Amino acid sequence: MDLSTTIAGIRFPSCFMNASGALCVTRDELLALGRSRAGAVVIKSMTVAPRDGNPTPRYYGFPAGSINSMGLPNLGYKAYAALIPELKAFGKPVIA
Repeated sequence: MDLSTTIAGIRFPSCFMNASGALCVTRDELLALGRSRAGAVVIKSMTVAPRDGNPTPRYYGFPAGSINSMGLPNLGYKAYAALIPELKAFGKPVIA
């Protein structure tokens, strides 16, 4: 089954991809997404300077759902910009 799609002239080998946020913060997480069958690699929202995020606890799960206040932990835009060439080598779009 062909799951490829084209959006705004950009070809995605699959219509499925990660959301910005969980499991796309570190280099290892992003490389794992590159190796996966995802149609693109979506990089975490980033700030100018690296951020550790809010102090813990910052996530609370309960029977009806969950609440989080992660505080935008990220490596900073320079670190993500340096990773883009390595991520593009997987042959899929990189969304930053």
